[in-house]
Amino acid sequence: LTSFWALVLNKWAVYEYMHNMGGAVVVGSFAVSALGAFYILSKRKVEYAQKFMKVGVVVGCIASIWMLFPSGDHQGKMIAQYQPVTLAAMETIANPHAAAVVRYADADADWDDVPASNMRKRIAARLTEAKRDVPHFYLMRDLDAAPLVAYRARLNALLGDRGKVSVNDLVIKAVALALRRVPECNAAWEGEAIRRFHRVHIGVAVAIPDGLVTPVVRDADAKGIGAIAAEVRDLADRAKGKALKAHEITGSTFSVSNLGMFGIERFTAILNPPEAGILAVGAVRDVPVVAGGQVVAGKRLAVTMSCDHRVIDGALGARWLGVVAELIEQPEALAL
Repeated sequence: LTSFWALVLNKWAVYEYMHNMGGAVVVGSFAVSALGAFYILSKRKVEYAQKFMKVGVVVGCIASIWMLFPSGDHQGKMIAQYQPVTLAAMETIANPHAAAVVRYADADADWDDVPASNMRKRIAARLTEAKRDVPHFYLMRDLDAAPLVAYRARLNALLGDRGKVSVNDLVIKAVALALRRVPECNAAWEGEAIRRFHRVHIGVAVAIPDGLVTPVVRDADAKGIGAIAAEVRDLADRAKGKALKAHEITGSTFSVSNLGMFGIERFTAILNPPEAGILAVGAVRDVPVVAGGQVVAGKRLAVTMSCDHRVIDGALGARWLGVVAELIEQPEALAL
């Protein structure tokens, strides 16, 4: 019984019970006393059995007390082994690379502060202003792009060496025509009034090494698809060469941002103030679709309209996006 309580009270004894001299003595003393008592009782010598058991119990108690007070060196080893586990240690156990990561993060000169260009500062200021001050909401649709892709192929076959039409060129034309049909979306918030523009100027987001510019295709609703394609190509080339003039990057009434050429399927764009809308265009995807009760190969194009809720409500934005969908899925109407 004494040995049992020694095990309970001594936090080191559980592990070390069978590994130190005290444990060996306790086990040995109780074993000898029990065997001796059994033998003597079998010979009907009760008084000798009682004495034998008392000796065993005394020796066991002394050894148990000894276990409660281990020697200095042994106690130091056990204390070191049974130190409480800290949070940092637990994190290191869970993630063996954590210690290396922490050391790396604390090291000097682990980063470079690259000075922001004037263009990057302007982009940061305008986008921060737009996201902070303009109440954005988003409308998304998945369009059937198979007719558009086929229509583009026919146009490029007709153009031959005179140029190429991209999916983005067709989307720009569709956006411009939809704004002509739903002029309430071709507008801007002016604080005390909503300004509705009489002309449709489409800003086209173009990535350049320093950031992003949005050259403007003016009167896009009135231009042919071939003219839009040529103008967008020229603006993009000069944007990358930093050769755009000031009037070529201002005055847009709506914008289009296309990341499909990078394999992005869908995304949301930040408004370009004071415009009330921007259309984010993803990649054309090959997907299985249900047609006539059968699963067939199809093509889909995800588009997301970002709206300024001060100008465009949900129903109005949905109506405009419905017109865009109609033009994309029946692309021959783009020529009308």
